[in-house]
Amino acid sequence: EQLAAFLQQWPHMQVVDVREPHEQSAGALTQYLPPVYLAQHKVQEIPLSKLADAVIHRQLYSEQPLLLVCRSGNRSLVACKVLGRLGFKQVFNLKGGTALLC
Repeated sequence: EQLAAFLQQWPHMQVVDVREPHEQSAGALTQYLPPVYLAQHKVQEIPLSKLADAVIHRQLYSEQPLLLVCRSGNRSLVACKVLGRLGFKQVFNLKGGTALLC
């Protein structure tokens, strides 16, 4: 419910799954997101190990709000810090990650 309310407050939020491929295969992030959000947005799957490539190839935009998600919230926090240092202003971490949503 809190995640749905947060996404409703930020209608242009891009959700980015920073889990590695073997973790992503354990369960799609879309199962935790509100259908209203998914009707208008697609979750980007960019593993933390590929984050630099994604920035270089402009898969992420510094002016777009981003919600980064991983399994426990640790890697997404690292990704938030990295993007913040690169000039991204509105970067959020899902504290507790998908483990919290289960």
